[in-house]
Amino acid sequence: MKNVWGRFKLCLFDETTPRHRVTLERLQRKYPAKKGKPNEALAAKSQDEWAVELFVEMSVVDWEMKDAKGKTIPFTPEAAIEYLSDPRALFVLKEIGAFARDVRNFQPDEQTDPPEGN
Repeated sequence: MKNVWGRFKLCLFDETTPRHRVTLERLQRKYPAKKGKPNEALAAKSQDEWAVELFVEMSVVDWEMKDAKGKTIPFTPEAAIEYLSDPRALFVLKEIGAFARDVRNFQPDEQTDPPEGN
């Protein structure tokens, strides 16, 4: 069957890790406040747009994606943000988001129990 949504290489998305905090801080530095006022580019983003950007920066590492003509679309974070922000890709975003949040998807196949401490 043809994979029309593409294939994604993902990292674990866990909001309780130091990695999440560091990624969030790095993104916030992209949009510095000016003269005590919020950055206009950041203020213009909806909460959903900000969430997609954070998810891509933290979890989407690569993809195998083709356009309508079958030509490979190279991965860039900007292209992934644009693709996953499109309302038509909401299903894809929900599916890969659920996959990236499930720690069981990132453990060895022979390990059937959740990692210790979870």
